[in-house]
This record gives sequence, structure tokens and C-alpha cells, in this order.
Amino acid sequence: MSGRLSNLNTRLAKVEQQVADRAWRERLAHCNCCPQDPECLGIPLVLSSAKEFEEMIVPCSAHGFRDLGKLIVLPLVKAGGTLAEKSVGLDEVVAEYNRRRSEFLTSHPGA
Repeated sequence: MSGRLSNLNTRLAKVEQQVADRAWRERLAHCNCCPQDPECLGIPLVLSSAKEFEEMIVPCSAHGFRDLGKLIVLPLVKAGGTLAEKSVGLDEVVAEYNRRRSEFLTSHPGA
């Protein structure tokens, strides 16, 4: 009887793994990370507004953290060299994103 139970447990574990793998593939199909999109590779994301950037940071359904890839920050500057109001805080928001991205990539190698 224990041989049948062992065989049943093995088959059950295999089915559970198949279900988990399928769920992961389905979530990955809805990934909104830039590096997952071949058209996005090598195309810099140009940012000029803290609000605009914060709106882009929606979680990825597959990874949790949305990886936007390479960022180029171009704050808007008024005549006279002062920072435009919409760009205030952009450096801080991007620095926080870069910190979180670094942590994510360290904890999820190959993601």
C-alpha cells in the first residue's frame, strides 16, 4: 500500500508543479517590464517630469517590480537656468527607482 501512496504523491507533486508553471507563464505573458519587450531594448526612456515617471511605475503582474530598463533623465529648465516646476523632485524619484531596481535585480537574478 505504501508504494501506491508514494506513486500517488509523486504524480500529485508533478501535477502541482505543472499548474504552478502554467500560472507563471500566464503571468509572464502580461509582463510590462521594458527589458522583456524586445522592441524596448536599447531604447532609452526619456523623463522630464516626476509625476510622469511616477505614473509609469505600475507593478508588473509577473515580477511585482516593473523594470523600465535604461533611464535618461532630462529635467526641464526654464530660461535663466532654473528648474521647471514639473521637473522638481525628478532626481529623487529616479534615485528611489534605481535603488529599488538594484534590490530587485539582486534578489531576482535573470529576471
